[in-house]
Amino acid sequence: MSLIGFELLAGRSISIQPDAVFSIAVFWNNEKIPTSLGKDTYHRHMLLLPNRRITGTGRIHHVANKNNSSFLLDQTTPCHLFKSPFRSMDTLHINVTTPPTINLEPLYRSVSIRFYKKNKSGTERYHLFLDPLSIIESQVNNFVIDLSHIMPKYIHA
Repeated sequence: MSLIGFELLAGRSISIQPDAVFSIAVFWNNEKIPTSLGKDTYHRHMLLLPNRRITGTGRIHHVANKNNSSFLLDQTTPCHLFKSPFRSMDTLHINVTTPPTINLEPLYRSVSIRFYKKNKSGTERYHLFLDPLSIIESQVNNFVIDLSHIMPKYIHA
């Protein structure tokens, strides 16, 4: 068994409004993995630069940016890894919720996903770019990203 985790990364500069909340959760075979839930709350206006973490699995994080800068120069805390289920994976979906004040359309051009896998030999990290056909906006500002077609080669490697 290995530990896995996901982070949502900015693909471009993103203007963050005060009290913006991003969340992420992993669904393995259509069942939510409770330890995968992650939530980031940004308490002040700032500009999130490209390739910075927006949110990550397994943690609740409050971003205050205490240095009076409007740029988030430091990374938010890394995702927490969680146990991958024992059962085989038929589907793997990432559910991402974004604040209504931020337009990330089209999502596949605005963000990417970093996948972490930790096993006995160490921690591996993979940068996943999104296929536009794998993203469904299930509700306003709630996106389901289907990674079922690409994840088996990373999870079972």
